[in-house]
Amino acid sequence: MNESLVQWVLLRRPEYLQERLGFKLERKLGENYTTDQGRIDFAFETKEEILVIELETGINNKAKFEYCINQVRRYREIKFATKKPVRFIILFDEENTSEKFRELLKDFAKKLDIILKTYSILNV
Repeated sequence: MNESLVQWVLLRRPEYLQERLGFKLERKLGENYTTDQGRIDFAFETKEEILVIELETGINNKAKFEYCINQVRRYREIKFATKKPVRFIILFDEENTSEKFRELLKDFAKKLDIILKTYSILNV
């Protein structure tokens, strides 16, 4: 299943998306939003903060891993016009991400205060 289709389904199942993210989503700010730093898959506002989500259908090789982390690094350079804090989330498929890359993601997330969340492609 390609990322566009997964994104389409997740955005039409807000209860599942909220459950997987662990946040009460107030409103969607955008999807497939292109910036100088890359294309944001989607962003939401919560009562307290802005969530910028990088969606991955699976990370099972070095190229996909590098692309994902570089994308999030670029997102962190965006100057958001908001008084709310901005949090960055990598939302990845738990079935198609190997343990090796899960560990690498955990290390990356810990160093840069990135939130890691998973979803199940089987549920999508």
